[in-house]
Amino acid sequence: MSDQDAGQRDKPTVAQVQSGVRRSGTTVGVILVVVGAAMLTSRWVPWFDVVRLWPLLIVIGGVVQILHGHGDPAIKRAAEGAGSIAVGLVLLGNTFGYLPWGVWITTVSLWPLLLVALGVELLGRGLGLPWVRALSNVVLIAGLLYGAFVLAPGTVGLGVNIPGLSRSGSAYATAKPHDSAVTSGTATIKAGATRLKVGAGPDLARISGIAPSGSVPTLSSTVDAGRATVAVDEPSRSVVVFGVQQRTLDLTLDSAVTWNELRFDVGAVQADADLSGLKVEAVSVNVGASDLTLRIGKSAPAVTVDISGGAANLVLRVPASAAVRLDSKSGLSNVTVPLGFKHISGLPVLGESSWASEGAGGPTVTVTLQSGVSNLTVETY
Repeated sequence: MSDQDAGQRDKPTVAQVQSGVRRSGTTVGVILVVVGAAMLTSRWVPWFDVVRLWPLLIVIGGVVQILHGHGDPAIKRAAEGAGSIAVGLVLLGNTFGYLPWGVWITTVSLWPLLLVALGVELLGRGLGLPWVRALSNVVLIAGLLYGAFVLAPGTVGLGVNIPGLSRSGSAYATAKPHDSAVTSGTATIKAGATRLKVGAGPDLARISGIAPSGSVPTLSSTVDAGRATVAVDEPSRSVVVFGVQQRTLDLTLDSAVTWNELRFDVGAVQADADLSGLKVEAVSVNVGASDLTLRIGKSAPAVTVDISGGAANLVLRVPASAAVRLDSKSGLSNVTVPLGFKHISGLPVLGESSWASEGAGGPTVTVTLQSGVSNLTVETY
């Protein structure tokens, strides 16, 4: 048989092409119907949120992969499909707020498992054993579940002691004393892969916590004409280490100072910023895959809150008496507001949208959200 005849034989027939087009059209049609029905349902059923449920597409893809393979052995299809299902379920935990987005940074820090999985995959191919190849997916699934459900969010590494590779944490503390000449100031907090707490205290600024030796956060401050500039820099923002990295960072700021702006530049953190004991006029948050709770106080008559970044779970607590204006300029971010808030414009889950509450004599809080895929919950106290 000539090469030309073989090529003609391998070419799909017109009937096969038409059948493939019909299947593709049917698939696209089903997807459009499901998405449209979901968006309509979310209008009348509050808990049915399209943005929160999108990871189900990954879960469904995993199920389809298990049931309809492309010539791969059944055990290999099952392992790969189970991997997709596991990823989808963890993402569902993120979108519903049960898991912080920081678990992904924690999981990525387990990158050496990728080398193990690749080695197992190559070994299975060389031996011609499908069940060995399937083990590579099992390794990745185990790493995902370990990072998501066993390690604390913000932990970097395996979370176990490995002689020669692990660095144990030790306590640290440093402070800048109260200065009666300081009446106003700004503070910048840069942190990642740590547990962060912010609150009020008697010192101009004070940091304490646990960090590996040689990687302790720094605190600096300058004072000019009664105005202070405070900076906290936590070195783990750009460090991913194989081993244990227990980190905590507690920051207190002077409650007697009017803080014109607090800037948070945080990565994979679990952060609890209670600003209710501080007079803060503006808060700027650039957040990565983090779990952040921010509590606004009543001391300042007007507070602006600007939130930007990637995938994060955010909780914003404001006084019940506050007049709030919230503008979301995000693509696929879910925003949940108290019942007393009025939806002013836009789609609640897609594109730009706005909410507002009239308040009852409390401060005016203006919130702007510009993010990728995040979950913002506004609560009153």
